[in-house]
Amino acid sequence: IKDTLPYNDYFEFFAPDYKLHLPVSNMENYNTRKHLEDIKIQVFKILDAVEAAPSTQIYTGQSGTTIIPDAMDVTEDDNNNSK
Repeated sequence: IKDTLPYNDYFEFFAPDYKLHLPVSNMENYNTRKHLEDIKIQVFKILDAVEAAPSTQIYTGQSGTTIIPDAMDVTEDDNNNSK
């Protein structure tokens, strides 16, 4: 990935260098494996408590834009009878 960024709405967030990649630092990493594992477990517990939202099939109204399972196949006659 290139380091230079094209101008965009978020360009100022990359100041003062305006580069994608951060410079390498000699800063010591104080994150222990146990600490990171504990955070991961907390996140998974929170995600388990989130109720899943139902999804729907995308349908644009144009023929051939949706895949209907065989069990739910709608024929042209069914569409004409419902009008």
